Amino acid sequence: MTITLDCPLSTLRRSDRYLSFPALVTLNNGDLLLAFRSGRNCYRDFPEALNLGYQHPHTDPRSQPWLARSVDGGKSWNIEPPPRSFELLEQDHAQGIAYQDVGFTKLPDGRVMLSVFRWKYTNETPPADISFAPREENLAEHAAPRGEITYDYRRYQPFRYAYCITPVYSICDPDGRNWTPFKPIEVVDESTGKTWCLATRNGGVMLDGRNVGWPFYGGFDPATPRFNGCQLFKYDIQTDHWSYETQLAAGTADAFMEEPLLHRHPDGRLIGFYRTSSPGYMFSNTSNDNGQTWTPARQTHVWGHPFAALNIGKDILLAYGYRRDPMGIRASLLKNGDPHAFDPNREIILRSDGRDDDIGYPTLCTRSDGTIILAYYYRSTSDTAPERYIAIQEVRLA
Repeated sequence: MTITLDCPLSTLRRSDRYLSFPALVTLNNGDLLLAFRSGRNCYRDFPEALNLGYQHPHTDPRSQPWLARSVDGGKSWNIEPPPRSFELLEQDHAQGIAYQDVGFTKLPDGRVMLSVFRWKYTNETPPADISFAPREENLAEHAAPRGEITYDYRRYQPFRYAYCITPVYSICDPDGRNWTPFKPIEVVDESTGKTWCLATRNGGVMLDGRNVGWPFYGGFDPATPRFNGCQLFKYDIQTDHWSYETQLAAGTADAFMEEPLLHRHPDGRLIGFYRTSSPGYMFSNTSNDNGQTWTPARQTHVWGHPFAALNIGKDILLAYGYRRDPMGIRASLLKNGDPHAFDPNREIILRSDGRDDDIGYPTLCTRSDGTIILAYYYRSTSDTAPERYIAIQEVRLA
């Protein structure tokens, strides 16, 4: 089987914005709904910050979740009002709260859940009651001289620290028009009494007719054995309640588990795909009891991150960003859904024209006519404008 991208590309661009981290879903009416993170165009407005080698656009204190819709199968897109009103988003920004990655899960009745994890910007260190918060960053350290290059971080980041607070979620009607108010995903760790304040990259999977299993990641607390692991939360649709289910994968000092993706194989298995921040290779494990217990996560031969998965019969189409030369987007067809069946000689290079490593984060869905749609954020070697944008393409199987 050959897998190719169908050109030309459809792109979603804004010269004043940095668009990234997309999520894609097909609605019951056939429309494609795209969610993504929108931030200020740091590459244009704060070029001196990028000379330090830090990806400041990923910790923008004014980033927001945006939506776009296509009614023609992905050929054209219209930006729609975000799931949270701009007025409320501005109120959040005034409190130092910004929004990061988004994820979609389609519910059995056609409604769609959206999750977003949030940054809190402050001049103080994170409070002790949310010490599970991942990715605490001392933004002021980014202003330290590097060679002869320095800059005032306050032009872009008027805060000293950034850390995660509780993620939020919203649910829309089957047509994707009306969204419920954002609610925090508040789950307390029973052993410590502290609130889990984790990050989430992807949507969840249906565990049964009423419960969604949603993966979260990050956090280190020396009082517990959990070290940068991935956790499974459960959402009960009928009671609108979140609870802690189990640990998906335990990280180590050599392989921090990040950005988990849960996927349901046609044979009923749940498969976990995990980005690792140190070796860069994908780790994976499985559950044969609907997410209650998981095999130990083992390293695969897949290098890249993070991941999107789609069933192709008994096989799984796995797409991922490739952030080393030649940078771009790659995919693999995992035979019988086995992550360890990856053959590097059969890896599919979908694109190899990435300008730098600030690209990727693919998402996959199937259009109503069965066509596979792939979206990711990008900037190619042929792009002269400094913004990052969302690219949408059809994937052809032959």
